Amino acid sequence: MVLTGAVRKVAAGFSWVFNPRREPLVQVTYALSYVPISVFGVLGMVLTRRDWRMHSLIYLQFLAFIAVSAIFWAHTSHRAYLDVYLIVFAVFAAERLYETICRKPAKRVGKPNLIGDSGGVGTAGIISPLGRHARQS
Repeated sequence: MVLTGAVRKVAAGFSWVFNPRREPLVQVTYALSYVPISVFGVLGMVLTRRDWRMHSLIYLQFLAFIAVSAIFWAHTSHRAYLDVYLIVFAVFAAERLYETICRKPAKRVGKPNLIGDSGGVGTAGIISPLGRHARQS
């Protein structure tokens, strides 16, 4: 019974409909935007599973949200900080899908490098969502 309640709470946090419910037009608009992001985001996480150490802090944020949601109650708005990561992983998955369909490799800048490294001694840099290392002036 407790486990069933925990699963229900976590499902409400990752739901494809607003929780608490809203008017039908808002629900449909939300579902049309969030469903592709969540599906491609999870697919992107699976595709980058070899880099789990580099993305471990992001995965821990998902696990923390799941743990808190299992104990308390989650609304879809509480998950907003995770949506950014889902979008970045979704872009990576969409790029891979495009490459597979078109059989033409896209100009790749690297794997999603959300945490990144310093890029060397004396280099102050910014890591973009797709892993490019841009120098900061």
